[in-house]
Amino acid sequence: MEGLEELEQLTIEQYLSFSSESEYSGDDTQSKVDIEVPQGKVLLHMFTNRHLRLRDNTALYQALAHNPDKFYAVYIMEGLDSIAVAPIRWKFMIDCMEDLKYQLLEYGLEVYFLSGESSSILSTLINQWKITHLSINMDPDVNFISYNEKINKICQENNIQMFTDLESHRLLWLPNTYKDPISMTKFRALLAEAITAKQNNTCSEAYIQTVIPDLNEDQLIELGKKERIPCPFISEIPQLRNLFPNTAFSQLTFLFQGGERYINNIFLNEYREARLRHTPVEEISPIKAKAKPISPYLRFGCITPRKFFQFLVDLINNSNYSRINIDQALAGIIARDFALQASQKQPIPERIISYNNLCLPIPWDRNSNLIQSFNAAQTGFPFFDAAIIQIKTEGYAVNEVTESLATFVTNGLLWISWEEGLELFYLNSVNFDLPISTYSWLEASSSTMISGLQKQYKDPMLYVSRQIDPNGDYIKKYIPKLRDFPLEYIHKPDLAPIEVQQAANCIIGVDYPKPLFEYTSRQDKCCKRMKVFMEVVDTAAHAQALPHVVEGCKGRFPT
Repeated sequence: MEGLEELEQLTIEQYLSFSSESEYSGDDTQSKVDIEVPQGKVLLHMFTNRHLRLRDNTALYQALAHNPDKFYAVYIMEGLDSIAVAPIRWKFMIDCMEDLKYQLLEYGLEVYFLSGESSSILSTLINQWKITHLSINMDPDVNFISYNEKINKICQENNIQMFTDLESHRLLWLPNTYKDPISMTKFRALLAEAITAKQNNTCSEAYIQTVIPDLNEDQLIELGKKERIPCPFISEIPQLRNLFPNTAFSQLTFLFQGGERYINNIFLNEYREARLRHTPVEEISPIKAKAKPISPYLRFGCITPRKFFQFLVDLINNSNYSRINIDQALAGIIARDFALQASQKQPIPERIISYNNLCLPIPWDRNSNLIQSFNAAQTGFPFFDAAIIQIKTEGYAVNEVTESLATFVTNGLLWISWEEGLELFYLNSVNFDLPISTYSWLEASSSTMISGLQKQYKDPMLYVSRQIDPNGDYIKKYIPKLRDFPLEYIHKPDLAPIEVQQAANCIIGVDYPKPLFEYTSRQDKCCKRMKVFMEVVDTAAHAQALPHVVEGCKGRFPT
């Protein structure tokens, strides 16, 4: 009995190690001693890249309501060594990881940051930790179907009760009766009906999701006191220097700090004052006025759309804040929701969104020199080169800039595929979201969201100079070589006389490239190309025979 008394004094971790490695020797009457260690309900929560938050976490709250006896949390970085996205986005994700780590430490809990194949890691954790319940906010996008199926299969095979939420990354809940993407017109109608129903406390076909009550902190404190089995894998938050050992970080500007606590305690206050307060137009440039974006925090789930929506609604009747600015922010959430509901039904980018069933096969120019000049920010058109440089060095540009750039790259001037622009954003944007970015590039290039009518173009250079960057400050910031050009020539420095170029210490064609094209004739050519193509589309649309684009499509981008 002495041996049994010693075993009873062992911790769970010591017992598991002892029982798996030790053998009892002796005659046939002696055998290994089996001791059943009661586990009770053991909950594992999996954080994902759309839901890097502890609070307002539907799946987690549902599982905690079942009063688990033990709690574990993991964040699995699948394919970490092969991810080629920019350091700026990784820095934001690392901030989010650090924030989750310290939030859980306050309750005596830990989140394990693991790298590897999710299903393999999950299977091991389930066996090691004796998991009985699992919570995860899955991504409903069709590109994640296989991932979701793997998680579901593992839970079924191990008789694990799973709690999930497919909708909390969106604002508007749509019933399952909508099997296909709906048009923006229908989407807005459903949204208006849902808002009215919410105000009147009545039912509607679709509904605005409501912010859920706060976390039960006492429950987490009690779970933090429970003894837990160590993680069988190495857990570490990656470091930028290890991920990008040869990167010159001095050339990058890290504008964004990630994390749920940061957005709730600091960022929302800054956003309210910078973006929503009444500000005379003449006091601040359009670019500076919109330079504090919410999109990275929505993208990685530091805040839910429903919480941000409620934040905006609470300000509507406050006279200190502009209803126009608030409505613009609300419009941004609506556009985001619309793109997400479409991506939930169809693969992207091979198939498209809304009116047309398939992406229009516009015959884009595949000229490698054009593509190379675009990626190197050497097009000779200063504003757009500045935009490319900003995206590469800061990971972000305001919507007005990105929309103008998308038109310039595709049907406005360069006439190269929207996929090239999408890849630039995928590799560099801190807030890159595959369905949302794809929707934006498809629409800007007229590859979708059209009814066959020719799109009416504004002169993007005129739009830039008069509305977005009237004084050329944006160009001067990101292309310092042009900072001494007078305002008359800052947007088109190739038109400056040679003596002006010499005075500015920048010779066009030597210190800064000449434009790839003569602007007016090239724009006319692009407009004619689009007009001819739209006539074909209009005929095909009436015949209900729109073609499917497969050839030349690069396929899905990883997320």
